[in-house]
Amino acid sequence: MSLHEIPPTSPPKKLPFTIGWLNWSLVLLWWIVSEILVFAGMSDRIASKGTPYFIGIVVGGTLMTLLLAAVIKFISWLVFLVSGRDRRVGRWVFAGLVGFFMLMPIVNGASKMLQRRNAKLAVSNVSQNIDDLKASTREEFMENGSVEFDPDAVRKVQEEMNDTLQYATGADRQVATVLFAFNNRYFDAAIAYSEATTVFEELAERIGEEYKNESDLDQLIESIKSIEKESEQILGMLRTCESSIRGELDAVRISKLQRDELIASFLSEGEIPQSLLIYELDWQSYQILNEMLHLLKEEWGKWAYDDSDDSIVFDDDESGAKLVDLCMRLDEVSEELYDTQRSQYIDESPGDGG
Repeated sequence: MSLHEIPPTSPPKKLPFTIGWLNWSLVLLWWIVSEILVFAGMSDRIASKGTPYFIGIVVGGTLMTLLLAAVIKFISWLVFLVSGRDRRVGRWVFAGLVGFFMLMPIVNGASKMLQRRNAKLAVSNVSQNIDDLKASTREEFMENGSVEFDPDAVRKVQEEMNDTLQYATGADRQVATVLFAFNNRYFDAAIAYSEATTVFEELAERIGEEYKNESDLDQLIESIKSIEKESEQILGMLRTCESSIRGELDAVRISKLQRDELIASFLSEGEIPQSLLIYELDWQSYQILNEMLHLLKEEWGKWAYDDSDDSIVFDDDESGAKLVDLCMRLDEVSEELYDTQRSQYIDESPGDGG
């Protein structure tokens, strides 16, 4: 047989690149895991927006999975060509990339679930401390008929409330930032007011009611000036609370309805109107005390302290009548303050949210 009679050999057959059923099963698992994690992370939003939103998530998730699978297959096909058309190499690359993209939402989902759990725990701690503070305040009022401001308890609630901000995202974080910023200013002002009134009360207790020196009156009058400064701060803040928060929330991307509901809830749960009335009445009582002290200073040397009936007797009836009138006004304000505090701490049950 001559050479030209030898039949030609056919070139090696080029095998096409295929993924294989095992890898497609991995894609299906990837899609299922992704959808489950999305549903778990958005369950509240899905429940509030209904079936169309749910269908949109399913369709969107499916298309995203298929698109990424197509991209991964293309990358695997390139590797298949570079490796000398080795199917095993291409399939391993495909499996590795699918596994990577499947692990990403799992890790991310687990991280978000942990974050939500920590957030719920933090919010729960804040709520519990607020409830404890209200309960102790209610108990103290029932026992003593008055409330002693506890700055340490307020600071504890303030710190824990600020800690919860780290778990908020997006518009929720912006809203929380606005509300927490007001709370921080309010708590600081409340503590400053409490410290100013404590200075006055301790000074008044030390001096007593005899006022042996005119400087005793001067010290008390000066102390009330400090209370006036702090009262202006906290009263101004409470009076403009709604307009201030509304203005800041205008910059947040939420609907007008959401904004109105947030403000109404904040004013109600924060007991802003009740607190404003209590601080107004408390400051009125110090204003009356200030008038009394100025009357005693103006009439210095024309009155005497009678320890037999624990009263001050003036030389002239007119000044005595002024003091009596001031005492009556102080009693009226004190009674109104007591009734207001009682309606806030006693008449409302713990579960009313007022």
